[in-house]
Amino acid sequence: MRISILKALGSLLTSFLGVLGNVDARNEAVAEAPRAAVVEQVPQAVVDAVKFAYPAGILDLDGVEKDVDDDETTYEVPLMNHGDRFKVEVDSEGAIKEIEGELAPLELPGAVTKALAERFRFGATTTAEEHVKVEHGRETKVFKLVVVFEGKPLDVKITPDGVIEDVDD
Repeated sequence: MRISILKALGSLLTSFLGVLGNVDARNEAVAEAPRAAVVEQVPQAVVDAVKFAYPAGILDLDGVEKDVDDDETTYEVPLMNHGDRFKVEVDSEGAIKEIEGELAPLELPGAVTKALAERFRFGATTTAEEHVKVEHGRETKVFKLVVVFEGKPLDVKITPDGVIEDVDD
């Protein structure tokens, strides 16, 4: 699973073609069920931004988290898109700030697995998340992992080319 704006645009095309073919009414009903009560709390610009990026996505508006830091308010919107789980962080004006998704450790790029094997020989990666920050139209990707090494779980932040940026225990 590689998260990017291009993948989101690919989903848009796939969804458009799917609508022309047939519509999965069950998913549509599930997606619409919780919206009536919750949509009023989430700005429409946030909902629109996530729907535009992931038109086939099923938004979990009951699970939206609002975060206020300094003078900026963001919303973390969980969704399911083509079987993959994502969280999309969007500001109140509808600008996507970050996309994070779960992935299996076996889906990590070769440079990442090689760097992990060199640094944490005999370690085991238990969870993996891909994080894509979007700033001024530029994407920056990192992987956040939990690696069990010498009996201790470690939080590891690593770039796609295998540069370990941070290790916390």
